[in-house]
Amino acid sequence: MLLSASGAYFLVALIAAAVSYVVAHRKGLNAVGWAWASLLLLVPAAILPLVPSRQRPERSIGVPDETWQALLAYDPDFKAAAVQIAPYGAPALDELRRAWAAVPDKGALPSMVSAIEARWSGYTAAGLTHVETQDGVAVLQDAEGHYHVRGRQTGDLRTARLIASASARRARTSSVAGIVVGAAVLAAAVTGTGPARAQLSATGMTLPSCETYGRERPRGGTREQLSDLFGLSIYRWGDAEYGRYRAFMLDCKRMLPSFRQDMTLRDWEAAVENSVATLKSYTGYVNRFGEPMGRQNGSRPRPGELDYTRAFETLSCDRFTEATVNAWTRGGPPDASPAAPFSVPLVAWRYEVWRAFENRVLACGKRSGSPVEADESWMRVIVSQQEAGNAAAIRQAQQEEAAGAARLAGILSRAAEAENSTSADDIAGKLKAVDALAAGLKLAPAEAAQVAAARAHIGARLRAARLAEAEAWERDRPAREARAQQQEEELAGLQRQNRERDDAATAERERNARIEVERQAGTRAQAERQAAEAVAQQQRDAAQRAADRAAQERAAAETLARLRREEETALARDPCNRVEVRRQLMEAANAMDRARFGGRKLLDLTRGLTNSGQPDAVRSCVFEAEWSSGQRGLVTITVRKNSFGDDLIEVRP
Repeated sequence: MLLSASGAYFLVALIAAAVSYVVAHRKGLNAVGWAWASLLLLVPAAILPLVPSRQRPERSIGVPDETWQALLAYDPDFKAAAVQIAPYGAPALDELRRAWAAVPDKGALPSMVSAIEARWSGYTAAGLTHVETQDGVAVLQDAEGHYHVRGRQTGDLRTARLIASASARRARTSSVAGIVVGAAVLAAAVTGTGPARAQLSATGMTLPSCETYGRERPRGGTREQLSDLFGLSIYRWGDAEYGRYRAFMLDCKRMLPSFRQDMTLRDWEAAVENSVATLKSYTGYVNRFGEPMGRQNGSRPRPGELDYTRAFETLSCDRFTEATVNAWTRGGPPDASPAAPFSVPLVAWRYEVWRAFENRVLACGKRSGSPVEADESWMRVIVSQQEAGNAAAIRQAQQEEAAGAARLAGILSRAAEAENSTSADDIAGKLKAVDALAAGLKLAPAEAAQVAAARAHIGARLRAARLAEAEAWERDRPAREARAQQQEEELAGLQRQNRERDDAATAERERNARIEVERQAGTRAQAERQAAEAVAQQQRDAAQRAADRAAQERAAAETLARLRREEETALARDPCNRVEVRRQLMEAANAMDRARFGGRKLLDLTRGLTNSGQPDAVRSCVFEAEWSSGQRGLVTITVRKNSFGDDLIEVRP
């Protein structure tokens, strides 16, 4: 594969060198240097065999996966196309993806689908099945195990893959060769200067021979003769054409009648420049002050477009008067039509036609014998007024023509789509579309004839398609009846199977219902047992709590009794509980200032206990006291010694 690519590079380099040599030689440049520069393409050819091969996975190029999946999911046209070619598998869908990447036009989608379907249905009819796609080329296999690639047959899959790779490589090599040769020629053209570059770019202009020009261009002739001699209307010349014209005049100087023997080369160059300047002013390429007006020129002529700048030469000067020019909106001369003033259609009145019209008016004015300057200025004003005043009508006519051309193109496109349709319904739809587009459309006789021919052709195809479908329907009647009988038997079998499945499902539902009833009964019985056990457990727990409470009460009573016995025992042994001590302390307390107790008096002290919390006291006791106010409560009586050795009594209720 690498050696084949290197050979292609060698071939391209040689072709580029030859083309560069020829072009550079014609331009007067260094032809040998350009040829050697083109041979630099041999460097990649020498390096390429040393580059290791790298296999790339086969995938569809041009349309991202996300875009393609979105088109198949959401676009109704693509969904219908995918369904139509789905019987032929993923390779047919990949082919549609590659075709859409090359021509992303929804109008061409039906043609793509029809072509793919026709090709793959042909494979299927021939008994061929798709095996794989190698470098974009399908590898097919027949029933006998032979492989088919691009019309070639082999019994080995590896050989079939090599054939597919070679076919794809040849296609790529041809494409690369064309690109490189075109780039070489373009580079040679761009680097040229002066008249040489003008010659290469002026593709719409053909140069006559010097003898032809001298014979057919007499002095004093009309400038429009240059249009015929150079094959391009002078009103459509640009810088390149004027450059070629200047170079032609300079080269043919000694063969032209205008070149006198006593003229120097400088004088001839000045005369040529004056001729070029006059021609530019005449065609409106520059104005009378020499300012460029080239951007106001019309677009380049389309193939087959008429040149209306020559239409005024056939008209008599009687039709170019002030009255007829002012009557331009009414069709010009009385025998003209408002749709074609001065025999030129309204849509054709572009910048170049106005300049030719103005030149013809001025030429006729000069022949009338009136003062040239005054007549020329006045007629220029009249023509300019008509050009400005009728610009809107011309623009509207051009827009209507463009709309009509678009609708005509749509009609012809629908007619072309009908060529690729095989279904009668599709062809009828195309015919309805053609009728809808042609309704109310004003067409020229030739265009109307085209539409009528296209419509007649679609009608013939529709009749043929319907006849073919009717014949196919009749031929397919036995098979269709057999299929209908088979479908009825299959339907009966399916109904029987459905009934059996329904019976089995009913029995299963009944069994499941019985199991559910039994389960619910068992659940209720278990719940009742659990409730009875819970009630019994609650009763046992209540009895246990009552027994525990009785035991606690008995233990508390025993403890209280024991504490009382211990207390009584402690009271009996405590010195503070002795009668004489209680009396003594009560009297001592009452002997104190009664104001300290609010006028109350201790009547009795009982159950005296020693208060060990007063270690520095002579004696401290806690009693149950009864006061004269009728109150009862605990009282602490403490006896301490002061610094004089006397007893001090403290009473704290």
